[in-house]
Amino acid sequence: MDLTTSLWILAVAVAFGIWVSINHLKQSREGVKRQPQRLFPNEWRHILEEKVAFYNRLSRIEKQEFERKVHIFLLNVQITGVDTEVTHQDRILIASGAVIPIFRFKNWHYANLKEVQVHPDQFRIPTTDKWAHGLVGWSAMEGKMMLSRKAIEHGFYDQTDNKNVAIHEFIHILDKQDGTMDGILEQVMNEIDIMPWLTIINRKMNEIDIGDSSIRDYGASNEAEFLAVVSEYFFENPDKMRLEHPGLYNALNSFFNQKST
Repeated sequence: MDLTTSLWILAVAVAFGIWVSINHLKQSREGVKRQPQRLFPNEWRHILEEKVAFYNRLSRIEKQEFERKVHIFLLNVQITGVDTEVTHQDRILIASGAVIPIFRFKNWHYANLKEVQVHPDQFRIPTTDKWAHGLVGWSAMEGKMMLSRKAIEHGFYDQTDNKNVAIHEFIHILDKQDGTMDGILEQVMNEIDIMPWLTIINRKMNEIDIGDSSIRDYGASNEAEFLAVVSEYFFENPDKMRLEHPGLYNALNSFFNQKST
């Protein structure tokens, strides 16, 4: 084998290695191992139409994209029942809670989420005597989320209370994806926006503390809970937030890249 041939083979091998690396990086970034191989079932669409207000505010083309992302989520995240059978409605509402916050993001995935556990109602937090309606796992439960079916259903039934446990917990997953659950979405926010965002957090948490806010009290617990609570508000009742908290609305609108209406 002459030198020219050897160099040509080496160049091909290097190019192939780069191609493999790029595709691996792309797959890791997108995080999608399984893609839909069939049409979105009508039964699932009927649940979206009946239960998910966010979906019904979308255009026809956007609804198709929402359905695609719901389908991808269900193919790649296991949903299991704890002392209960998981229903189609459970799956669609959970997937909707996952998709709503990241709907405008391109090729986003919940990289560290492997399983969502559905409990009939509130459940005991592991290793404690406390009870919860939603929880993001840690330590041995890392990669898991726990949700109460009763709370999920209420979150999508009442669009006026600014509460949705599924959205709330998926915001925590989104927050945690940069390594720290601190109310800052480092993979979403521009660096220049972080300090102004922290200023908004401090001001709004103070307003909650003195009873001068329509944001529910739980939002003053810490920065991570503030982000989750105001995100529920933003996605459930955007018009009210824009009227009552315009600066907060504009910040969240820029983070989640929602279209202005």
